[in-house]
Amino acid sequence: MRLEEKKKRGAFLIHERGDSLYEIGADQKFTIGGEGCTVALSELVGVALEIRFDGDELHLIPRAPGVCHHQGKPLDEPAVACAGDEVHVAGERLTLGVEAPVDVPKRRALSHDELLARIREELARAERTLRPASLLLIRLSRQDSIRFHEIAAAALRE
Repeated sequence: MRLEEKKKRGAFLIHERGDSLYEIGADQKFTIGGEGCTVALSELVGVALEIRFDGDELHLIPRAPGVCHHQGKPLDEPAVACAGDEVHVAGERLTLGVEAPVDVPKRRALSHDELLARIREELARAERTLRPASLLLIRLSRQDSIRFHEIAAAALRE
């Protein structure tokens, strides 16, 4: 395997019914609809939604009018989705995800106001999606925080 192939990220889709997980490879055509689609739904005929992942963004391409919703809104035109977004196709809930980057980028510390804004965003998302949320705050010395970051990055790579 070449180095640049090893670094490609993938995406995935979780079908809530049956807790099925489907991988979406980079540049792969992924379809949801009737028989013959990657995710086949018995109530549909033909392709209702096509999903493409270019390695960075998830592209939603509706193929059947009035059947698909993205984040609760009708999906009538192509759109870009983010990790964690929900798509409904003929009443079935599907959640999109993107794998974490192979190399975890270094991050700057958030200011107090930025941290509070992020916490509010996460709590609002948890409330909207009716999913639990957890918050863990750890106070570490600079040296320990560098070591903690290295351990966390190594764990994400495994």
